[in-house]
Amino acid sequence: MLLDDPAIVGKEEVPEQELGNKTNDCQIITLPTKEDAEQLFRESLNRLLEVNKWKETSEKPLASFHLSDASGQPVQRKAAPGDYIRISLPGPGNPTGRGLTGLS
Repeated sequence: MLLDDPAIVGKEEVPEQELGNKTNDCQIITLPTKEDAEQLFRESLNRLLEVNKWKETSEKPLASFHLSDASGQPVQRKAAPGDYIRISLPGPGNPTGRGLTGLS
């Protein structure tokens, strides 16, 4: 089954944000068949887990995204639990997060 993918099975909800700004974005797409919807879901999940390619798919590639393992070492693979995402944005930066966002 599609939802048996180890990347999403047994995941807890994202914890509440404690610092900084937030945005809640969503998009709804209606497709003609269940098979079309499952295919789009698989493609979207694959793009989401390919963190190192996010800049390539961005409409305005100003930020850069880098995936690291739990020890902080850069990796060239799909994101997995325990990994970190470094997001580099143009501008003065935010010393609180040092550009790291953890995946759990």
